[in-house]
Amino acid sequence: MSPTQEHRGGRSLRASSTNLPRWLVGLCLLISLCGIFNHELWTPDEPREAALILAMSHPGHGGVPHLAGKPFVEKPPLYYLLSAYWLRLGSAQGQSAGWLRLSSALWGLGTLGMTFLLARRLYDRATARLAVVILATMPGFIHVTHWLLVDNALMFFLVAAFWALTAAYQGARPGFLPLAGLLAAGAFLVKGLVGPLLIGVGWLGLFIPWWLNRDLRAAPEDLDRNSGLYATHGQPAPNGIPKFADPSASLITHHPSLGTPSLLRAHPFLFHVPAVVLFLAPVLAWAAIFYATAGRALFMEWFWTNHVGRFSGSAMQLGHIAGPFYYLGALPVYVLPWLAVLACGVGNAVIKIRARATLTADLTLPLAWGLGGVLLLSLAATKREIYLGALLPALALLAARTLRRPLPRWAAVYQRLWNVVLLLVSVAALLEACWLAPRALPDANGPMAARMLWMLPALLAVTAGFVIWRNQRLTALVRAAGVTALSAIALLTIAGPTLEKWKDYRPAFTHFEEELKAHPALQPAAWELDETTRAGFYWYTGLTFPALRAAGELQAVLQGRGPGLPGVTQPRGTAGRAAEAARPGQRGAHLPEGRDPAAARAGKISRSGRKTNGPAAHAAIDPGPVRAVSKELRK
Repeated sequence: MSPTQEHRGGRSLRASSTNLPRWLVGLCLLISLCGIFNHELWTPDEPREAALILAMSHPGHGGVPHLAGKPFVEKPPLYYLLSAYWLRLGSAQGQSAGWLRLSSALWGLGTLGMTFLLARRLYDRATARLAVVILATMPGFIHVTHWLLVDNALMFFLVAAFWALTAAYQGARPGFLPLAGLLAAGAFLVKGLVGPLLIGVGWLGLFIPWWLNRDLRAAPEDLDRNSGLYATHGQPAPNGIPKFADPSASLITHHPSLGTPSLLRAHPFLFHVPAVVLFLAPVLAWAAIFYATAGRALFMEWFWTNHVGRFSGSAMQLGHIAGPFYYLGALPVYVLPWLAVLACGVGNAVIKIRARATLTADLTLPLAWGLGGVLLLSLAATKREIYLGALLPALALLAARTLRRPLPRWAAVYQRLWNVVLLLVSVAALLEACWLAPRALPDANGPMAARMLWMLPALLAVTAGFVIWRNQRLTALVRAAGVTALSAIALLTIAGPTLEKWKDYRPAFTHFEEELKAHPALQPAAWELDETTRAGFYWYTGLTFPALRAAGELQAVLQGRGPGLPGVTQPRGTAGRAAEAARPGQRGAHLPEGRDPAAARAGKISRSGRKTNGPAAHAAIDPGPVRAVSKELRK
C-alpha cells in the first residue's frame, strides 16, 4: 500500500513515524491522571490496601503489614512501605484516598516509560511510541492503574527487569544483568514468588535466541546508525536476523567498559553470577528478618498458604478459586480495543513457528512473557482478572510489533466498529449521568451547576472523539487510538461522581463510630468480620475490634461472661449464627436514626436480659455499615 493510499482512506493500521503525533501520546498519558481524585475508596480491594498502608505509616510495625491490628502477610511489605512514605508525604492533605490512588497512577506512568525504553531497544522509536499508546488505552491497564493495587508496582518492576535484560542480551551490555537481578528482587518483594516466576518465563524468550545466535551476531560497529538495522552492505543480515533497534538514540548502547561481545561469548554465564547474587541477597535478607520478627507461624502462612496453597487450591479460605480456562474469558476484555491486532500477531507467530523460521527476541520476548504468563497464571487455583495486568506490557509489545506491517482488512473493519461502539457507549454514559446527577451530587449550588461542573470535561472529550472519528485526514491508527483515549477520559470523569453515592461507605462507617461514642459502655469485639469491613473501620474511624475465634467465645460474650468485651460486631450474614449462640431472654432496641441516608442504615442493639451494674449490658451489635459493606463484598 502506498503512502498516498494510506493517507486518503485512513484504512491501514500500519505504524509509521508520521501517524503517531505527540498530542496523541500526551492524550494517552493523560488517561492515568483522570478519575483519581473524584471518589473515595471503593470495594473490594482499596479499603484493605489503604488500611495496610496506613498501619505501615505508623511507627512500630516492624516491617510486618498489619490489617486493623492483625498481621496480614499475604505479600512482602515493599509496596506498603513505599506507599506509607507517600502517604506521609501527603500528610498535609490528611488521609486522602485520592492522594493514595495517585501513587497507583505514578506506578502506571513509570510502567509506560519503561515500556517505551524496552520497545525502543527491541524495535525502534516509532514502534516504542506505538507500544505506549496501545498499553495506555487497554481497559485492563486503565483499571489496574486507577485502583489501589500492589499489581501496579509489580508491572513496573517486570518491565524494568526486562529492559535491563534486553540491554544485556540485545545491546551486548552484560553489566545490566546485575541490575536485572535487583529489579527481579523488587518484583519479589512486592508480590512474592509470582514476580520472579513471570520474569523467568519472559527471560527464556530473550536468552534462548541470544544463546542460539551468539556466534552470528554482528559487532556494534556494523550497525547502521540511520536505520537502526544491521549494516549488511547489500548482503543479507547475519543468519537472516534483523535487529530492530535504534542504537543512536538508545540510553543503553554498547560501551566497552561494561563488557564486549567477545567477552560475553567467551564467558556467557560470567555476568549471570552477580545477577543471581543481587537477586537472592535482598530476598533472603528479608525472609530471615521476617522469620525472626514474625515467627514461624506467620512465615509459614506467608510462604505455604499464599504460594503453595494458591497454586494447589488448598487455601480455599483465600477465595477466587476458578477453573483452568478463566483467563480465556477475561483476557479479551482487558485488551478489547486491540484484540484484532493481537489475534493477527499470535496468528503470524504460529505461522512463523510452523514454518520453522528463525525466531528473534523481538518476537519471543512478548510471546514468552505474555502467552507464557497466561499459562503460568492459569496453573494457579486462585485467579483474578487483575493478575493479567502483569502481562499487558508484553501484549502491547506484540501488538506494536504486529502493526509494523499492514493488517488484513477485517482487522481494520473491527477497529472502525469498535470506535462506533465506544462513542455510543460514551454518549449513553453521559445521558445516564444526567439522569443520576441530581441524586448523586449535592445541590448546594443548584443541580444544573453541580451537574455541569464535572460533566463538562466528559462532554468535551466525547465531542473531540467524534471530531477525530470523522477526520479522514488522520490514519486509522490515530483515529482508533484517539477515540479510545478520549472515551476512556470521558468515562473515568463520569464514573466517580455518578457512582460515589452508592459506592462510598465512609458516611456509614463514621455514623457507626458516632453511635458507639453515644454508648461508651459498648466495647464490641468482632465476629467473622471480613477484611474489607475491618479495613474500612480502621481507615475511616481508627476503630479495631478484638476478634472472637470460636462460637464458645461468642456465647460467653453474649451471656455476659466475656471479660472486658461487652459487645459483638458482626456482619449481617452472621447475625443468625450469633443469635443461636445466645441464650433466650433477650430483647431488641434500635439505635437512633437520622435523616442522613447513611444514618438510616444504622444498626440494631440486642441487649441481654442479664442485669449489670454498668450503664449498659452486654450487647450484640449488628451495624448497618457492616451490613452494607458485607453485602457489596458478597456480590
